[in-house]
Amino acid sequence: MRISLRTSGGRGEYELVGHHDAVQKSDLYGRRLHYEIAPDIVIDGRCVPRWAQAKPRLRLEKGGMHLHRVLANVLLLPRPIREIRRVASGADFLRDGTYVLKDVDIDVVDSTDDRATVRPTRLWLANRTGEAIPMDMPERMALVQSVWEQARTRTDRRSMLVQEHENAVTLDDLTKIEIAANKIRSAMRQEDDMLPALATALGTPVEAVEASPSVGPVPDTGVEDSTSFVEATVRQIAKWRKVADRGAPARRFSEQVLRAYNFKCIVMGIHLPKLPAVTVSPGTDAAHILPWARYNLNSVSNGLCLCKLCHWAFDNGVLRITPQQRGEYYVSVPDKVRQIAQRSGFDLGWLDRYQGVIPSENLPPTSSDWPSPEYLTALNKKICGE
Repeated sequence: MRISLRTSGGRGEYELVGHHDAVQKSDLYGRRLHYEIAPDIVIDGRCVPRWAQAKPRLRLEKGGMHLHRVLANVLLLPRPIREIRRVASGADFLRDGTYVLKDVDIDVVDSTDDRATVRPTRLWLANRTGEAIPMDMPERMALVQSVWEQARTRTDRRSMLVQEHENAVTLDDLTKIEIAANKIRSAMRQEDDMLPALATALGTPVEAVEASPSVGPVPDTGVEDSTSFVEATVRQIAKWRKVADRGAPARRFSEQVLRAYNFKCIVMGIHLPKLPAVTVSPGTDAAHILPWARYNLNSVSNGLCLCKLCHWAFDNGVLRITPQQRGEYYVSVPDKVRQIAQRSGFDLGWLDRYQGVIPSENLPPTSSDWPSPEYLTALNKKICGE
């Protein structure tokens, strides 16, 4: 599904386009939209999709703010506008007042009688001729959260403004978010994208973010999405893990987790260190449990040591690890995954041998390094609602 900017008289209007799984755009009419900008941060947009003027348009409620302003303020982007005819026509258009937020690809997370939560996955920032810069939401939000993290322990003016921005986003206050974002824009004195410069000034490792993609037309993919809600969540968490696995802090995290487990897979219990003069890497990986920055991202307790096969299965939701009472952990295959596997002829026999309580010898010797029950519970709730 997608939220798209359409021309309408003077200013553009945002409309719903397409569907996600069985949810049609009409299923969201009358439901107040909330934007999941990170797996643990949801912003109330205070707007409602309604059928108006023969179009499925987003209408603001009291205290609401148009989508382009909400996302630009949260993501610390230059200020976009809605008047397509007034924006720049050249390739260098990502500046204050010279571009539009043309399209936002979204997943539908859930919907109730009066609200719907949608997850922006990719933004398309466009000029007047329709050329667009794609912006991956996890990539951008990860850099924002890294800047937040760096600013928390500093007292210079820019850091204090960043702290104000984080507090406003956390409190879900649209007005305060915009005020904080504008203060940062004024302090940085840049009309173009200020976030890379801000990250550098605060010592954030910009190496964790991919290079800017090339400019091109907005593709039709993303409008019609048959991916299930659970699959979409797993897909998005995998993207967050990819972001979390970059940079020097992630490398330190990997080394610490592998040493804590002595290169033993927590599920299979097999010991797979580097093989001298044969392999260039061990047969186990350090996997993040929660890949987003509001938790202690790179602590050993937010990690698991997994062999390559179990790492793949964990990242894709094929295996689940659930904390139990008395400090035990239980390995299982979610029922829905098992049903799909049976229909598809997918072999789960290798994993069935390890289903059950994880042997204590598979855990690190120090209990403070064991997987955090809080983090595992939060992950399982996010993916399966459990």
